[in-house]
Amino acid sequence: MTPHLSRNYGLWDLAFVVLIACYVLFGLWGVSILSHDGLNISSDLCCYVQNLAGDLQRHMFAQDPLLAVPTTANSIISLESTLATLLQPDNDIVQALLRAGAVGVFFHYASCYYLGRRLWHSPAIAALFALLTGVTVWISFGTYWGFGSGDITPRVFYAALFPLLLAATLSSLDKPQLRPLILFASGCGMYLHSISSLVASCMLFTVFFFHRAKGDSLLRHCVWLLLSLAAWSLPTLVYLGNSIKTATPLSAHDLAVLQQVFDRRFIEDEGGLGHRLLSHFHYGSDSLPLLAMGFLSYFVVRRFGSPTMKRLTSIIPTLLLGVCIALILSVAETHITQALGRLPMAAELPRGVRFVIFLCWLMIVGAFACLWQRAPRWSALLAVAAVACVLVVDQGRWAVGSRFAFRHVFAIPQSEKIQLCLKNSASYAEALQAVQQQVPQDSPIFAEPDAMAVRYRLYRPLAYAFKDGSSYLYSQDAQGAARWLNLVSVRDKQGLAAAWLASGTQWILCGEISERERIGQQATIVWSNDRWFLAKRSIPTATTTP
Repeated sequence: MTPHLSRNYGLWDLAFVVLIACYVLFGLWGVSILSHDGLNISSDLCCYVQNLAGDLQRHMFAQDPLLAVPTTANSIISLESTLATLLQPDNDIVQALLRAGAVGVFFHYASCYYLGRRLWHSPAIAALFALLTGVTVWISFGTYWGFGSGDITPRVFYAALFPLLLAATLSSLDKPQLRPLILFASGCGMYLHSISSLVASCMLFTVFFFHRAKGDSLLRHCVWLLLSLAAWSLPTLVYLGNSIKTATPLSAHDLAVLQQVFDRRFIEDEGGLGHRLLSHFHYGSDSLPLLAMGFLSYFVVRRFGSPTMKRLTSIIPTLLLGVCIALILSVAETHITQALGRLPMAAELPRGVRFVIFLCWLMIVGAFACLWQRAPRWSALLAVAAVACVLVVDQGRWAVGSRFAFRHVFAIPQSEKIQLCLKNSASYAEALQAVQQQVPQDSPIFAEPDAMAVRYRLYRPLAYAFKDGSSYLYSQDAQGAARWLNLVSVRDKQGLAAAWLASGTQWILCGEISERERIGQQATIVWSNDRWFLAKRSIPTATTTP
C-alpha cells in the first residue's frame, strides 16, 4: 500500500537524522544562552518549572498560596516533566526542561520525516515536509502548530507522535487489527499532552468509524470499533484518574467563583468559540494562507497524487470531521455542565484545531510532490530557496535560538530585539539577586509582572502571579481562586499598588518603573535598577502571610 523506505536512500536518511540532531543541539545552545539562566523563558514553561520546584522543595513554599500543597494542577503528569528529572545538570530544573524540549524537537522532525518517507519516495520531499512542520503557525485559542515563539511545552511531544499514528492509520485501512493498537498508543499520548491526545484520538476514531476494511462485515467492523474504544479508554482513564481529583463536592458559591476564573482566563482573554474560529479567516491571521493553499492542494493531490497520497486524501475529510466533533463535544459539555451546576472539563478542546495546520502542510507538500517530476530542474533550487526563506523568518523559539547561536559563533552582531531581550534579562537577574539578599527566606513576595523565577530560581514563596488563575481552576481550589480574582479585580480597577496592599504582603518586586512613585508613597524603596525595584512596607508580622 505505502512505499517501503528504500535501502538506496539509507545514507540520505542517516544524513537527515544527523543534521537534525546537530541543528537541535545547536538550537539548544542558543536557546540556553537566550534564556539567561532560565530568566527569559515563556510564561507557560515558567509554570512547568515552578511546579518542578514545588515538587523538589515543597517545604520552602509553606507561605506560597499556590505551591504550599501539591495538587493536580501544580504536579503535572507529563513525559516532558519526567524527562526533565532525568536530564538535570547540577539540579538545574530550567536547563533540564530545555533539554527535554530538545528531545521533543528532535523526535518531531524525525517522525515527520518518517511519515514523509512513507508518503513520498524522495528523501528531499520528506525533509521538506519535516522542516515545514516545525515552522511556528499561530492559531487562535492561545495555541500554535510548530515549536512556538515560547519554549517547548508538552504539546510538541504529542505533535511528534501524531505523524506515526497517521502512518499507522493508513496501514490500518487494510489491517483493522492495528486500530486498537493505534488508539491505545494515542490514549497513552495523554501523558504527552492531554488536550492533543483527546482531539487527535477523536480524529482517528472518526476515520475508523467511517472506513470499514475491505472484506469486513458490519458486525466485524463494529467489534473492531469497540475494541479500539476499549484500548483507548484504558490509558486515558488511568491518566484522568490520577490527574483529575476532587476531594470534596463544590458548593454553589465555589462553582460561581471558579466559573468567574474560567471566564477571565479563557473567555475574556481569548474570546468565544465562534469569534476564535472566524479569526482563522481574517486576512491578518497566520493560518489563512495555509488554509487556502491546503484547500487547493487537496484537489491537486486528489487528481495527480500517487495511490498512497490519494488514499491519504480519502481520510482527510473524516480527520477534519473528527476535529469538528471535538468542537461540538466541547460546546455541548460546556452547556450541559452549566445546567448541572458543574465546571466544564472540555473547554480547551478547541485548541485541537491546530491539527488542521498539519493536514494543510501534508496537502501542500503533496501537491508540490505531484509537480516535482513535471517541473524543470531549476525549480528544485526555487523550492530550496523558499524553504530557506521560511526558516529564516520563522519566529519559533528553536529557529530564533539557532540564528542566535550562528551569529554568536561567527561574531555577527545580534539584532536590536535580541540585545534588548538580553539587557532586560540581566536587569531581572539583578532584581532576583536583590531579593535573595534582602528578603527573608519565608516572606512571600508580590511580583509584577509575572516574576515566577522567584519560585523556581530562588525557591521563594510568591504571593500572586496572573498565570496562577488557571492552576486554581484546574485543581478546583475555590478559596485560592477567590483570592486570585480579588487581586485581579483590584489590579484592574485601582492599579498595581492597590492590588499589592490588598494581598497583605510586605514585599513587592516590580518591573514597571512607572509604578515606582505610587508604590513609594506606601513603602520604602530598598533597591532599584533601570527596570526593577524592590520595596518594603511596615506591617505586623502576623499579617505577612497572604
